[in-house]
Amino acid sequence: MHPLILMTRPRDSSDSFLDALRRACAEPFETLVSPVIEPVRIGSDIGRGDSRGVIFTSATAVGAVRGHQEFAGLTAYCVGDRTAQAATDAGFVARSAGGTVDDLVALINATGDRGPLLYLRGKEVSADLVRMLRETGTACREVVVYEQREAQLTPDALSVITSGRRVIAPVFSLRSARLLAAQIPSGKRIKVVGISSSVAGVFPEAVIAETPDQKGMIAAICRNLRDLPPRDLS
Repeated sequence: MHPLILMTRPRDSSDSFLDALRRACAEPFETLVSPVIEPVRIGSDIGRGDSRGVIFTSATAVGAVRGHQEFAGLTAYCVGDRTAQAATDAGFVARSAGGTVDDLVALINATGDRGPLLYLRGKEVSADLVRMLRETGTACREVVVYEQREAQLTPDALSVITSGRRVIAPVFSLRSARLLAAQIPSGKRIKVVGISSSVAGVFPEAVIAETPDQKGMIAAICRNLRDLPPRDLS
C-alpha cells in the first residue's frame, strides 16, 4: 500500500499543492484532504482609498477584492509565488518575494515604494508587517478580510490515522500544527513535514523544510517518500 499524504489545508490550497507535488515526485502516493482550518470572509466592503499598491501574504486574501475594478492594475506585493499567481489572475501587477515576510519587506524596500500601501490579511498573522514597513519609512494600513476557523478531521482521516498506515501530513502553520495535534487520537503517530521550526514545537519529530515555502515543502516530502522502506512503497 502506498503512503498517504494527508492535507489539512483548505480544499483549494490543498488541491493546488497536491498538483505541484505530483509533478515533482516520481514516488507513488495516495492523498486525502481533511482541513483543520477553513477560511471565512469577514468585514465589509473594502475601499482602495489613497493606496498606491496592495500587500498579500496569502492567496485567500486576494479573493476579498477579486473583481473590484478600483484595484485593477495596481501593484500587488506578494509573499510567495502562489499568492502572486492568484493576484495576477485577479488583475493585479504582482511581484513575488518568493519566501517569508522578511523577504516581502525587503522586496518593498528595494523598490523604493513608500506607499501608501494596503495590507489585506487574515485575522491571525505570524508577524506585524505594518509595523515592520512603517519602521522603514513605508506608509501602510491593514484590513482584516478573513479568518481561519477550526474544522474537524473527517471520519476517513481519523480512520487512516488509527489504522497504522504510513501517513505524511504537510503542516503550513503553527496554528494548523496545534489543531492537528489536538485531534490525533492518543497514542497514534503520523509523519509531519513542517514549513518552519515552529511546527517542531508541537511535533518534535517533524521534518522541517529547508526553505519556508511551497518549494521547500515539496522537496522535503519527496525526500521522505524516497527514504521510505520498500514495504511502504509496495
